[in-house]
Amino acid sequence: MDRDTTIKYLNDFIKPQYEIRWFIESLGNDTLCFVSLKSDEWEMLEEEFGKAKLNRYFTPIDFESKMFDLNIDEVYSLLELRSKNENLDFSILADWIKILTKEKELKVQKNNDKIDLKNYLY
Repeated sequence: MDRDTTIKYLNDFIKPQYEIRWFIESLGNDTLCFVSLKSDEWEMLEEEFGKAKLNRYFTPIDFESKMFDLNIDEVYSLLELRSKNENLDFSILADWIKILTKEKELKVQKNNDKIDLKNYLY
């Protein structure tokens, strides 16, 4: 049921020998793709292509990663931001979308006079 959690914990379990990364080109498709390699193989790819380029296509997964749990608006926003910001790390774009989504939710709460101050100030 909770695919994000499964991948996050599996990735944590196989580290440091292996690492699962999300193939970002699959974002927006009906199937997300992941690649598992030995950690030293990821390091070799990083040396050959550079960290920024590698992370643009194969983003590391951590406990804050949101993959399957992205809603359609977040997916489209990420795709648009990614196309306009080729040099930014995907994790930065994902954090940006997270902030924008939270801001949108708070505006709706405010407009409906149902603002949760604890969430608003958090």
